[in-house]
Amino acid sequence: MNIFNIIIGVLAAVLCIGFIIFVHELGHFLAALKYGVGVGEFSMGFGPILFSKEKNGIKYNLRLFPLGGFVSIKGEEGENEDPNDPANFQNKTLWERVVIIAAGALMNYVAAIILFLIVGIFFGVMTMAPVQSPVISNVLKDKPAAQAGLKKGDIITSVNGTAAAGWENMVEMIHQNPGRSIAVVVKRGNENLTFNIVPESFVDKENGKTIGLIGIEPTHLIDLQFKKVGIMGAVYWTIEQTALWTYAPFKILIAIFSKQVPASMVAENMMGPLGIGHFIFQVVEKGVAPLIYICALISVSLGILNLLPIPALDGMRIFIMVIGAVIGKKIDPQKENLVHTIGFYCLLFLVILITKQDLVRIIQGTNYFK
Repeated sequence: MNIFNIIIGVLAAVLCIGFIIFVHELGHFLAALKYGVGVGEFSMGFGPILFSKEKNGIKYNLRLFPLGGFVSIKGEEGENEDPNDPANFQNKTLWERVVIIAAGALMNYVAAIILFLIVGIFFGVMTMAPVQSPVISNVLKDKPAAQAGLKKGDIITSVNGTAAAGWENMVEMIHQNPGRSIAVVVKRGNENLTFNIVPESFVDKENGKTIGLIGIEPTHLIDLQFKKVGIMGAVYWTIEQTALWTYAPFKILIAIFSKQVPASMVAENMMGPLGIGHFIFQVVEKGVAPLIYICALISVSLGILNLLPIPALDGMRIFIMVIGAVIGKKIDPQKENLVHTIGFYCLLFLVILITKQDLVRIIQGTNYFK
């Protein structure tokens, strides 16, 4: 990969993430204006101010780092609360406050729907088919492969002198040799290494046959495919994709609590901002359409996650406002802010942990696409 592609990839990742966060903040901004709530500042990006203009008492700022933006809403944090100030957020009706807080996530959905439609109409509907690569993603402890010296990242090129035409073909050759020594050739860096391995015998419960296993797992890659379907097909696909990625977080939680999937496996596959950037970096190599699609996917994900009742996120703000309405008394803004502050630092700690995983994947040169 040349330096030009690297620059383009980094810029695309920054602009994609920045756009999604900016759209989210724009939703809060427009809703606040609609209901007459005072707005002190609306900034695109963060960091030092590059350009600033004030209009109708609102400072519009362009900041150095284009990773999102923020909006300063009068009274949102409970500061300078004046019960007679119609422009104070705290003095608005429950419905108006809920709409203002939820507008960021709703704007993410609007952006995602538009982006999905663009892909569907102009490029065709996209599918992400999983493909197994002959790159070893995991070597099981105390199994024949581990005992012989195979490592994560090794690429299996042949078995017993026969070239491995994909993971399935390679596995089939191993299955045919239970208890018999096989010569496995792998590519490790710039070296081709040969290992003599004796697959352990295992009885396949489906057909009763004895097969050979050496204890390795494949690397799963994504194969992107497009198909033209017309405008109505694109509309249907947009609805389908929006619903699919809205339900995805709940599907994962159901799988964890029903013990269909180990929580540790979900944790190992989580991505933080750095990991998402690395993912987008690779998407750029696949073209404009996949990049637009991934931006839409991330926008939907940000929207639904923000509506969950998690401290520091918009969903918890809405939840606390509704609780206050039910009990007939507003929750003390300072106590609410304490909850969000604790939640923010917990999320920050989680991001740091996930970023460690992201760094390992980047250093190992993890690929996501075929």
